[in-house]
Amino acid sequence: MAVAEGEHIDVAELECALREADAATLLVPPRILRRVIKRDRGLTFVGWHVARRKSYLIASDPLRAIVAEDACRRRPPGRDG
Repeated sequence: MAVAEGEHIDVAELECALREADAATLLVPPRILRRVIKRDRGLTFVGWHVARRKSYLIASDPLRAIVAEDACRRRPPGRDG
C-alpha cells in the first residue's frame, strides 16, 4: 500500500498494511504497549514510567504469557472464566 506524502490512512488501513508486511503484527493502544514493555523488561517498581514508545518487538510466547497473566489479574474474584 503506497501513501502519498501528506495523505493519511485510518487505523483499519494501517492494520491491513502491517498484516501484509508481517501477519504476526499486532496494533495495540499505547497503554497496552507500555504495560507489555514493563512486564517484558521486569519494570515492577510503583511509579516507574516507560518512555513513550511507538513500537516494540517481542516474541509471541513471552507476549502470550504477559497477556494471560494480565487477564488473570483483572478477572473479578470468584469467576473462573
